[in-house]
Amino acid sequence: MESREAAGDASLGRLVRLLTELAGAVDADLGATLSAADADGAYEPIATSEHGRAGTRRRSRLFGGERGERGERGERGERGARAGASAMIAVPDARHAVVILERCRAEVFSADDRAVARLFARQLAEHIVVDGGGSRATLWTRQLEAIQAVASQLTRLTTVDSVTAALCVETRRVIAYDNIRVHLVGADGRTLEPVAFRSHDQAYAGETADGLRIAMGEGLTGVVAQTGRPLLLSDVAHDPRGVDVPGTPQVDESMLLVPLRQEARVVGVITLIRLGLGMFSEDDLRLVGVLADQVAVAIENARLLAGRNRLVGELRALLEIGQAGSMAADEATLAVTLAGKLRGASQRDGCAIVRWDEGGTRLVLLGADGAADGRRSLPDMDVVRYPASRHLLLDGSRRVLTIDDLDLGAGERALLDAWGATSLLLLPLTVAGRIVGVVELASAGVAVPGPDELELYTTMANHAASALENARLLAQLRRAADIDQVTGVNNHRYLQERLKQEVARAGRTGGALSVLMIDLDGFKLINDRHGHADGDRVLRNVAAMLKLMVRTNDVVARYGGDEFVILMPDTDETAARLVADRVVKGIKGQAHALADGAEGRVSCSVGMAVHPTDGRTATTLLKAADAAMYGVKRAGGSRVGRLRTRPAGSPETTPMSVLG
Repeated sequence: MESREAAGDASLGRLVRLLTELAGAVDADLGATLSAADADGAYEPIATSEHGRAGTRRRSRLFGGERGERGERGERGERGARAGASAMIAVPDARHAVVILERCRAEVFSADDRAVARLFARQLAEHIVVDGGGSRATLWTRQLEAIQAVASQLTRLTTVDSVTAALCVETRRVIAYDNIRVHLVGADGRTLEPVAFRSHDQAYAGETADGLRIAMGEGLTGVVAQTGRPLLLSDVAHDPRGVDVPGTPQVDESMLLVPLRQEARVVGVITLIRLGLGMFSEDDLRLVGVLADQVAVAIENARLLAGRNRLVGELRALLEIGQAGSMAADEATLAVTLAGKLRGASQRDGCAIVRWDEGGTRLVLLGADGAADGRRSLPDMDVVRYPASRHLLLDGSRRVLTIDDLDLGAGERALLDAWGATSLLLLPLTVAGRIVGVVELASAGVAVPGPDELELYTTMANHAASALENARLLAQLRRAADIDQVTGVNNHRYLQERLKQEVARAGRTGGALSVLMIDLDGFKLINDRHGHADGDRVLRNVAAMLKLMVRTNDVVARYGGDEFVILMPDTDETAARLVADRVVKGIKGQAHALADGAEGRVSCSVGMAVHPTDGRTATTLLKAADAAMYGVKRAGGSRVGRLRTRPAGSPETTPMSVLG
């Protein structure tokens, strides 16, 4: 009975406070009175503003008291004798409840005054209980309905931040407060992190997340989190368990703290604060307890959804890495693609992939994505100058470098400067237990990943390493298929494929294209006298010289036996003739050291063909160059020849034009 009376007095105090604020807001200097009709239809005052003429009814039928001695008619008569103006405002959702406003001067209450009064009337409706028309609408019922609506809204939210932010806003629909805080237990299980806090009074405007962060068992919030028991405090200042919060003054305040539970485990605390003493009731505590259960479910659902979304994102990133490996044309292109995938998945500002040739000391940049302009200025790095990278290559240890590390080496500091980053995460690229390179993930801020995050990035790096290794091996196989194993230049198959491409390009663009067919003179004698090993040595020496005599985009190929072909895109007859002369002179002047100590020499015959004059297809060009070469050979060799242009209708075989 005493607790019910105390609850009634607390509720009455809230009504008086609201009525007093209303009277001041609309200049009702004779007061604001809340009245409700009883079962007989007579209006009885429930509460009056502090400076109102009628005074505060400390006990009324609403709170279990008896009707006052002074009748309603007497009160109305006394008011009429003194009031200059009055207004009556209906209280919504409360049958036959009204607010009477009175002022001394005769000026009527304006439309703005009435609008303000209606706002206060909505707040008053949350704190009164009335009877009428045979139905009973209680504050408890309305609050439970509000909690149900709030819970329904919270369960639709998908993140912990949105749940806790909505809680701060929507709780005020159920219980009035001046300040609210929501703490959740951190990943370490010892820290209570303030994930949301909201103030409706200047006394709490200085609160910050750092100031509200607290340890388990520390302060009132820490006690509730540790014990799992709620607290209802009428005078916070006199509770020895409390601690000062930076940014807030010492004021009289009441506090209500309720734990958030998930399967009997405390995961957080909701704290409500009101200025003044004894401002919360046991009913308030029970209501917040019901709300806390709903909030805990919503937080768990949001976390599960976030975990699912994170897992989906991780699987998508791994899938994209695998798909990139199957689609990339070469290792460099693949490295750029993978750097983009890794940067996006890790949400870093930049990513670079560098390859390490085992046994060497060089790290070579394969590709980068994001803020990597400065990083591209360091395409090659000697690992001797980068101790963190060196250790990673030796033992596979993952490293986080930050600009504030006191023991940061000069090489690593230069790397951070090149990135323009504050922190850099280094991950090994590992294939079948063998480290083949490094992934660099750069951040403008200090970003130290957690254990789960680090394992995910390592898994992604390993997938990227496998994709890169496959691309490298595939490139090696392609090169092996295109390279003559004896001489190291391109083989006949590659020549035919490339010649078709260049003929098509020349026909499409009208560009020049020249072909040289080269046959060695005197090679058979070396092969017969000294054996095939020395013959192969001569072929390798000649092939190496030919590669030095042409541009990088020209093609040197072994046509077969001791014959070579040089394919020269964008080269006309004059330029081709200069190359052919260098070839004849170079091969003739080249000495070859043989296995028995002897010195071998060969010369060559060169046939030249030019597109489109000597042929418009790959076959006709090679045939023209081959015919010209044999013409030179029959004429004694060691020079360049080209078939004379045939007149229309002339036979296939035409005289040679020996050019040198």
